[in-house]
Amino acid sequence: MRALRLVETVASLKTGYRRALVWIFGLAMIGTVLILSLILPKFNSEAATIMAINPNKGLTTGGTTVTITVPIAEDGDIIQTVTGYNCPTTRTRVYDARDNHSYYIQKLADGECWMLTNLAYAGDGADTYHDDKTITANTTNSYTDAYYYPNTGGATVTTEPVDPSVITGVGGQYGYLYNWCAAMGGQSAACDNVSTTGFDTSISICPSGWRLPTGGGGSELAGLNANINGGLANSDAGLLGDWLGVYGGSYGSGNYTNQGLNSRYWSSSVATVTTAYVLAFEPGNVSFTAGGGKLNGFSVRCVKDVATTPVLTVKFDGVPATVVSYSGTEIEVVAPAHAAGPVDVTISDGLAEDTLVDGYLYLDTVKISEVEPNKGLTAGGTEVTIKGDFPEVPLAQPSTLQDMTAEYCGSLPIYDKDAPDAASTIKLTDARDGTKYEVRRLQDGKCWFIDNLK
Repeated sequence: MRALRLVETVASLKTGYRRALVWIFGLAMIGTVLILSLILPKFNSEAATIMAINPNKGLTTGGTTVTITVPIAEDGDIIQTVTGYNCPTTRTRVYDARDNHSYYIQKLADGECWMLTNLAYAGDGADTYHDDKTITANTTNSYTDAYYYPNTGGATVTTEPVDPSVITGVGGQYGYLYNWCAAMGGQSAACDNVSTTGFDTSISICPSGWRLPTGGGGSELAGLNANINGGLANSDAGLLGDWLGVYGGSYGSGNYTNQGLNSRYWSSSVATVTTAYVLAFEPGNVSFTAGGGKLNGFSVRCVKDVATTPVLTVKFDGVPATVVSYSGTEIEVVAPAHAAGPVDVTISDGLAEDTLVDGYLYLDTVKISEVEPNKGLTAGGTEVTIKGDFPEVPLAQPSTLQDMTAEYCGSLPIYDKDAPDAASTIKLTDARDGTKYEVRRLQDGKCWFIDNLK
């Protein structure tokens, strides 16, 4: 039951006019903006979450304008939940759900979403996103066994909420080194030391939805060098700058070599049976067409595919909504007509999809159950409460702590630790200094900070 409050403003408002006003008001709700805040799904069947649908009902005639808000990834987000659409254009700290290790990411001038910190994943860990891998720390080199080498120099690991190092070149966060078998996720075709084809380049040691970049001429590594390093072969200044490259060296013949002197980063592209292309750089020299021996240990940086022309669909119980526009962070659609009753809402970005069961309720008509009071003076001005089932008036999520209202707080679901609902928690900015805080509606019905004041 939803209450709407109207004020009579016409002195001669009769019962019939009042009823007409109510019906006009109800029909006007067809054009209401429906806001869906969600994290769009990504590659490799990663979990996506529709956070809220507001309003969550409308008339069977359809026509409701729906605005789907795609939140940009923020500090403290899980790297597996970053999508090709919400990759931030500024350096942002995320963490790997497998082991809680933190990394910087950013969409760079080449249009790709990059990790800006060397990977430091030792295998196994939490398998929430079905991306744990079995690799082994070792001191020998191998083509056929998935080995990693815990780099002995520099800061190798940071854990959420610690910011990764931004030291470039010498003394940076070197991460772990991996042979190509491990870098490719231990898949058999990449580890047989016989094949140059047959492996899946979407599978790697990277977090779900991320992968190794392509290498060689015309590759993603070539595009990276062209766009952030001016295409130079005699300077690595751009790679050290925007990409935060570090001289992690390599591992071969049982020894760590060239730490603090040069970099070798794996690609997913094969050069020969025993070599794969690497991005190699050091002061005065850059190459993306060199082949590195697959048995050696090199660094890993992961990349996220960014879809520049989204294929977006929204369906209400399988019936497509009309996509009106896409602005990068918002998608507008018009809800289709449908029979009365609850329906599932499914959102797809062309890569994967997410469904909110019974996410939207179709009403066959506006239903009024009570008008209180049901009379007033001819002078008007009487405050009237109308109760019934109406398409809800949307509440826009506040962007700052200072804009938070009791009404919006009351619209959030109460957090239940046994069945957590992402919609009960929102991120708001303190307008005084720009610091972001998570706010959650708890069992007492009030909204609380769940971060300490900074």
